[in-house]
This record gives sequence, C-alpha cells and structure tokens, in this order.
Amino acid sequence: MRWRSWVAALALVMVPGLAARADCFDVYGCTDKNLFRLKDIFETQATCDFLYQIRNGIYKAHGYCFRTPRAISELGNDGCWITDQSKVRLNRIEEANAATLLQAETQKGCPE
Repeated sequence: MRWRSWVAALALVMVPGLAARADCFDVYGCTDKNLFRLKDIFETQATCDFLYQIRNGIYKAHGYCFRTPRAISELGNDGCWITDQSKVRLNRIEEANAATLLQAETQKGCPE
C-alpha cells in the first residue's frame, strides 16, 4: 500500500499541471492560500506592472499559454499547455485573488 502513495507523490512532481507553484508576498500572502484585500494593495501602492505580474503569474502557474505580446514578453509561454483561459483550473482563492488584482488594476487606471 505504501508504494501507491509514493507513486501518487511522484506523479504530482512529474505531470505538468497537477501541482501549481504559488507566489507568496510579505504583505498579501500566497496567491493560492490567502485572500488578497484591495485595502492592502492600495496601502502598499503596488504598481500597475506589479499587479499585472502577480495576476498573470497565477494563470502561468497553472499552465496557461498567453496570447498578448506583453504577456508573452513578460511572462513567456515556456511549459504552457492550456490555450483556453476558461479551462485553467484555479482554486476559489486564486479566482478571488485574480479578480481582486484585476479590480485594483482597473481602479488604478492600469493599461490592459
């Protein structure tokens, strides 16, 4: 029975997309475990570029292949495998954080 759990753990490491990498930030927490708050984003005076990087980093960690020249230039498409953003499987916290980051970008008047 032990070998099965070892095989399952090995599969998580070897198969792309099964285990996403989360980014963590001192003030906000981790993109996959802590809900970001608009208040914290505005208090830290996060730049538009920083917010863009964090938001799109959530999708990159799950294998999304970017289409815009900016995203490809800044984040790249190495190792990506999902071409339809609606098929990217985010947990509820990641979904909420991506929405909060986008809301902050919109309120700040950031370029798309």
